[in-house]
Amino acid sequence: MKIVVINEPFVKDFCRTQRWAARTRGRVLRAPDWLAYATAVLEREGEDVELYDFPAEGWGKDKLRDLVREKQPDVVVLDATTPSIYSDIDCARIVKEEADSNVIMVGPHVSAVPEGTLKDAKGYVDVICRGEYDYTVRDVVKCFEGDKNLEDIPGISYIENGKINHNANRP
Repeated sequence: MKIVVINEPFVKDFCRTQRWAARTRGRVLRAPDWLAYATAVLEREGEDVELYDFPAEGWGKDKLRDLVREKQPDVVVLDATTPSIYSDIDCARIVKEEADSNVIMVGPHVSAVPEGTLKDAKGYVDVICRGEYDYTVRDVVKCFEGDKNLEDIPGISYIENGKINHNANRP
């Protein structure tokens, strides 16, 4: 299964991984460490996974469209923060348009507001991983591979048959 993990674009110098997500004053962007943890867990499981840090590269949504069209990943993991949520959902829309990948959304906003995010996403987000998500993402990928069922994975929210489901939190 081809997986792409993306710290997606928002506005110039926007850093999701600071103590609070904002534009950086010193133009120093922290690495997307939580996304890197999830990527490392997937690599350790033998998955074909790549991590892209769009803000660090100075890439925008046109590059996102090109990358997804070229890679045609089975799964795309996108980060989300409150300041950027509508842009993040737009990135999920781009992914669905270009590759119809399964979209997993992670991060502080979706952890705090999973139901609202799924409603706002209008089908562009398949699964939300709440809280610390490195192993949760792994389990969701295993579900997409047919090795697990979504209802058995703690720490996720998703829509099934038009109903929003919130599984118990991950310990």
